[in-house]
Amino acid sequence: MHSREWSLDLQDAWLDVCSRPFRSALSAIGICVGVLALVAMMSITDGAREEALAGAESLGLDKIRVEPVTPTGFSRAGGLTVRDADSLNRESGVAILATYFHRQADVVVQSARSQRQVVRLAVPADFFVLEDLAALYGVPWQDNTDVSASCIAGSQLARDLELQLGQSMLVEERACTVTGILAPHAPLVTEGTGLSAIDFNRSIFVPFSAWAGRDSGHAVSGLIVQVSSEQAFDEAVAAVSAALVRTHFSDQDFLLVVPRALAAQVDETQQLFTLIMSAIAGLALLVGGIGIANSLLATVAEQTREIGLRMAVGASAQRVLTLYVFQAVWICAIGGVVGAVLGLVLAATVQVLAQWQVHLSLLSVPVGVVFALFTGAISASYPAFRASRMSAAEALVDR
Repeated sequence: MHSREWSLDLQDAWLDVCSRPFRSALSAIGICVGVLALVAMMSITDGAREEALAGAESLGLDKIRVEPVTPTGFSRAGGLTVRDADSLNRESGVAILATYFHRQADVVVQSARSQRQVVRLAVPADFFVLEDLAALYGVPWQDNTDVSASCIAGSQLARDLELQLGQSMLVEERACTVTGILAPHAPLVTEGTGLSAIDFNRSIFVPFSAWAGRDSGHAVSGLIVQVSSEQAFDEAVAAVSAALVRTHFSDQDFLLVVPRALAAQVDETQQLFTLIMSAIAGLALLVGGIGIANSLLATVAEQTREIGLRMAVGASAQRVLTLYVFQAVWICAIGGVVGAVLGLVLAATVQVLAQWQVHLSLLSVPVGVVFALFTGAISASYPAFRASRMSAAEALVDR
C-alpha cells in the first residue's frame, strides 16, 4: 500500500468513528479505564518504592546497624557495650570499622535566648565519619584532644537556639561550649526496622568519654558497623553476627539490621506489587478490547453493502482489513491518551489528598498508549479479517 492509500484509509476510519460517537465513546471507555489504571498504579507504586528505598538508603547501604533488645530470659551479656565495638574492630576478621553511641531523649538544653527538649547523643569522634556528618561551622572533635566541655549542635537546633561557635550553653544543667554546628543531614528513616529513629538536625552531640565514661563495659544504645568492601559485604554480615553471638553467649539481646538486605527486599516486593497492579490494568484493557471487537462486529454487519461496494470499485481485501483496524486504532488512541492524562491526574490527586509519596511515571504514558494501540489492533483482527473475506457480489445483494 502507498502512503496516500494509508492516509485515505485513516481519514475514512476517522469519519466512521465520528459517525457513531456514542458507540465509539463506549468502546473507548474500556481502554481509557485500563490505561488510567496502568498509569496511576505505576506512579503510585513507583512512589512507594522510592520512599521505601530512600528509607533503607538513609541507614547507609554500606553499614550494619545493631541495637539492644530485651531478651526473652536472663541475659549474661548485659546488652550492647563499648566492648562489643572494640571486639568487632579487633576480631571480626574482615575489613570493617565499628563505633557506638549512647542516646538519651528529652534532654533539656538551654542557651542564653531559649531552651529545648532534644535528643542527646554521646559519641566518639569516629561517629561523625561513619554517619557522614559534616561540620557547617567548626570541626568535630578529635579523640586525642580535651573535649570534656565541648558540644556540637545539629543544624536545626542551632537555628532554634540561635547558637554560634564559642557560645556557652547548658546541657542537662551541665555547661559546655559549642565547638561545632553540623550541616543539614537527612534523618534516619527507621520505620519497620526496629531501630530508634534519629534526627541529627535536632540533636546535641557530646563526647562519649566525658559524658558516659571510659569504661569498656559501659552500655551503649547502638553500634554502627561500616563495611569497607562491597564484595565482602555478605561475609562481613556473617562475621559481625557470629562475633556478637559469641561475645553475648548466644543470648538474643541485640537486633542486627542490614540496610542493603532491606533495600533488596523492598525492591523485590515492589516489583511484585507493580506486576500485580499491571496485570489488573491489563485485565481492564482486555475488557476494553473485547468491547472494541464487539463494536466492530456490529459495524461490519451494518456496513456489509458498503464493503461490497468498495470491493466492486476495486478496493482490495487488504485495504478493507486496514480500514477496520484503523477504526480500532483511532478508538484506542483516544481512549489511551485520555486515560493516560486522567491516570496522572489521579496519581497527583492521591498524593495531595492521601499524603502518599507518588512518583509521576512519565514512562507509563507512552507504555500505556502503546499497549492500548496494540490491544485495539488485536481486537480488530477478527472483525477486520471477516470483512476482508466477504464476496463483493454477496455483500451487495445482502438484505
